[in-house]
Amino acid sequence: MNDVRVAYYHLLTVIVNRGQAARVVHIARASGVPGATITLGWGTVHNRFFDFLGVASEDKDIVYMVSDPDTIDRAITALDQELQFEKPNHGIAYVMELAETSGVHRLTKTVYCEEEGDDNMKNLITVIVDRGKADDVMAAAKAAGARGGTILNARGSGVHETTRIFNMEVVPEKEIILILCSCEKAEAIMSGIEQEIQIHEPGHGIMYLQPVVKSVGAIR
Repeated sequence: MNDVRVAYYHLLTVIVNRGQAARVVHIARASGVPGATITLGWGTVHNRFFDFLGVASEDKDIVYMVSDPDTIDRAITALDQELQFEKPNHGIAYVMELAETSGVHRLTKTVYCEEEGDDNMKNLITVIVDRGKADDVMAAAKAAGARGGTILNARGSGVHETTRIFNMEVVPEKEIILILCSCEKAEAIMSGIEQEIQIHEPGHGIMYLQPVVKSVGAIR
């Protein structure tokens, strides 16, 4: 390994039954998490194995939250206590390290490769922006060397996201862009996206990088 990496940010993913996302965000915010992105998902077929995992119900809310490791640790502990994940069909939560983030206050960047010139090392870049910005993100990414990406629909729930109209909270629609790329191209792609949409500005979105352990398909 060429670089010693310290994980300055963690990603907490929580999968719960449809309608529980607001409660998840409320608990996490009380633990210090600044915001979240919520997507809609669908579970697997009903069987005893998936009952055991807590994901048997078909309709799901998937909540993504990024913060420093201590805050995420407090959040997942509080969520486990409140939502009782040990019980069947109460949901699951897990934490992953992020290799790089952008759009997070007090950002520290740590792009890394396991071995210099290792063509097998891949990274997943995830970008979350307001609806309608995905094309700009992909144009910047392709200009910097990305071959393509996948776009998902979501909704935001961060401190810079919500507004009120007639005393009703309005949550903006979001787009999530997933870009799988080689390790060598990751930093250039992220820099291109950051410059194009000014993602470091409050409310402009968030972007993070995760190392991929294994991938299949032609990605260069």
